[in-house]
This record gives sequence, structure tokens and C-alpha cells, in this order.
Amino acid sequence: MICFDLGTSIDWTAVSAVATLLMTIATFVTIVYNRKQIKEIQRQWHEENKARLLFSIVVYNGLFLLKIENAGKRSAYNIHIEINDSFLDNMLIKSSRDRMINMLSKNLYMQPGRIIYCSISPTYGTGCLQTNDGLSYSSEQINKNLDILIKEPIILTGSYNNTEVINEQFTIEDFIGSIVVQDPISEAINDCSKTLNDISKKII
Repeated sequence: MICFDLGTSIDWTAVSAVATLLMTIATFVTIVYNRKQIKEIQRQWHEENKARLLFSIVVYNGLFLLKIENAGKRSAYNIHIEINDSFLDNMLIKSSRDRMINMLSKNLYMQPGRIIYCSISPTYGTGCLQTNDGLSYSSEQINKNLDILIKEPIILTGSYNNTEVINEQFTIEDFIGSIVVQDPISEAINDCSKTLNDISKKII
């Protein structure tokens, strides 16, 4: 049998205080949870919509090229890229080395979808190469240099958009077999150029 002490009064003030405290705690927890959700949504939006620089090695027209692509949805600005001296020192073609140093030393700006290529070296072959600076390289020199170059780590460091960090490391060997597909405009320009060259040869 359950008995009740009807003489004992309920302290409604204490009950109200406890209820208020519980509601305050629940409200605080809800606010904290909502803030975390908002921050996560903002983080995801930023990740999906930010500039994103991708680096790789591709092969096109008998050349190994360093490919820099802005694969993100925003422009990349204040791009500063440094490449390790050990790789540059192993590049045989002086003009390619100088152009790469000059390109990477600039404060670059890349819109979404923009791609920049830096020539590294001819691929393995049997022909000689003469560059615009008047230097000639035999196929033996190029092939021997490539034996070293394809295994030499390429280390890229730097930053862009004042907050994003560049810290990449790979070798040419990691990407051997890649092919660059030109965009339609570049293909059209090349086709026109070839046609004009063919016409000029016939006229001469």
C-alpha cells in the first residue's frame, strides 16, 4: 500500500528553477549543435567552390610537360610556386629550365579551368634537338638525361589565394603514359596553322 504525506507542500519555486535550468541547458546545446552544423555546411561549401590547383606530368608532341590546372570553381590568385633545385639542376635543356624558372617566379593568376604547361624535356627518341638559343642536343644526351630525370623527385611548394598551401611531390615516372588532349580552340588554331604552312610551301 502506497501512502502520501498530504501535509508536505511542493516547492514550486524550486521546480520552476530546475525546469528553467534544464531548458537553458537544452537551448545552449541546440545553439552549439546548430553552430557546428553551420560551420560544417560553410566548410563543405568552401571546399566545393574554392580554387584547386592540380599538378601532373603529361606527354604531348614528344615532350614531357609540367601541367598546372585550376580544377576548382574559383579563380586562383597570388600563386607562388617553387620547384626544388635538385630537379632543375638535372634538366639538360637550358631553355626549358630557364622558361620554367621564369614562369614559376611570376605572381600567377588562373581562372577556373585554366591550364599552364611548362616544358621539361623531349621524350625518349632518336633525333637531335636544336633550341632557339642555338644549342644542340643529341638523342644520346637527351635519353641519358631522361634516365636520371624521370626518377628525380619534383617537389613543388608555395601558396595561393593567401590561404591555400602547395606541397606536392612526384616523379615523371609516376605519369608516364599520360596524354594531353587539346581544347577545341587550340586544335582549330593548330589546324589553321598547318593549313597555312602547307599553302605557303606550295606557293614557294
